[in-house]
Amino acid sequence: MRMAAETRQPWAVFLGAAAALVLVSALGVMVGGALGQYLPMIWVKRGAALLFIAIGVLVFLESL
Repeated sequence: MRMAAETRQPWAVFLGAAAALVLVSALGVMVGGALGQYLPMIWVKRGAALLFIAIGVLVFLESL
């Protein structure tokens, strides 16, 4: 919202944010699909769980 207010071009900010969301989602689907073909699903789930735990710990430690 701040960027839209500073630039006075809310549609440009909206389109940029929407394009970023689409690209990140597409990248996630492609990487996930590739990992799903080469790794057993249990390892993909374990890796995702470890990443979520690590991110949670980092966020917690930054809040101290």
